[in-house]
Amino acid sequence: MKILISLALACLVLVLSGCSAPPENTPAEPQSEILPTPFILSDAKRAKYAADLFILLESESPEERKKAEDGLKQLTMPEHLAHLMSDLKNSDKRIAQAARDALAREGKTIKALERFEIPSLSEWNKARQELVELGPEALTAMVQLLTYKFMATDMVTQAWAREQISSSGKAVLKPAQAVLKSNKNAEIIRQLTLSIAEMGGIAEGTVKDIINSTDVSLTVSLTMIDSLGESGADYWIDKLGEMMLKASRWQVRAEAAMALGKFVDDRSYEYVIKGLDDSDDFVKQNSIKALGLIRDLACLPTLISLLDRNDKPELIDAAVVSLTQITGKRLGGRPEVWKRWWAENKNKYLEE
Repeated sequence: MKILISLALACLVLVLSGCSAPPENTPAEPQSEILPTPFILSDAKRAKYAADLFILLESESPEERKKAEDGLKQLTMPEHLAHLMSDLKNSDKRIAQAARDALAREGKTIKALERFEIPSLSEWNKARQELVELGPEALTAMVQLLTYKFMATDMVTQAWAREQISSSGKAVLKPAQAVLKSNKNAEIIRQLTLSIAEMGGIAEGTVKDIINSTDVSLTVSLTMIDSLGESGADYWIDKLGEMMLKASRWQVRAEAAMALGKFVDDRSYEYVIKGLDDSDDFVKQNSIKALGLIRDLACLPTLISLLDRNDKPELIDAAVVSLTQITGKRLGGRPEVWKRWWAENKNKYLEE
């Protein structure tokens, strides 16, 4: 079964215009039903038509190159490809050749991605090798690979694509941002965020822009925050702490608190403790839960005191769960029981 992709990468979209048929002696542009493809042309078979023309630009025959250029004129290109098309006519032969090479790589990338539509490990291995050989110019393809349905089962390709993305630097951030802003698939968001989280400061601007954007679904922002915690990259501790303390939306503050709980670090502990003073009960509740995940013994007196000065069941329940996680003791929700236990055992715990 052909693998369909639901993705809108603005920088890669080639929208075919309703122009006349391609010139004579060029590959005939097929007509078929609308099918999404890796590069989201308006038609799957037309994507292959465009790829063939891109690659034909490398031909040593001037006549063949002319056929390809004439065929490509029938397509409405996104800005970065339209610029390359105009460079083909540049009087400077070096510029023209560079444009020809770039467009040919575009075609080869489409061809490599097409291999992933074939349910065959050998084809996927060939595709991975082709993309590696294409180098940095295929980085956007790595981003797109994370959107394929088969990635849930092909862990090798998934891990490979994430490694390629995380080691690529700034070049991949623009296409990654386009995917994150337009996609609502939680697993795609998770995989891509995990990939760019490993870049640390290089990706900070992109991550903040998406999470703070009012044009992005709150679900996307929260999934990204959770994934930053899952990444385990210490760089994000202070960034998540800042979100938890300063974000205007309580949902973001609450999710940041839980993400901080995934870091066993003094910094994450200090931020989460401050979350207990938040004006929103959900943020307080998640901060209490996060303390249980961090398991710092220093917070035991604070958690016990929450049992004594709270009349909100959800906060009391969260405190009991965290106390149990940290101590391994199941003493219920009565503050006097926990106080007595702590008085008898605090020296032993603090010595540890």
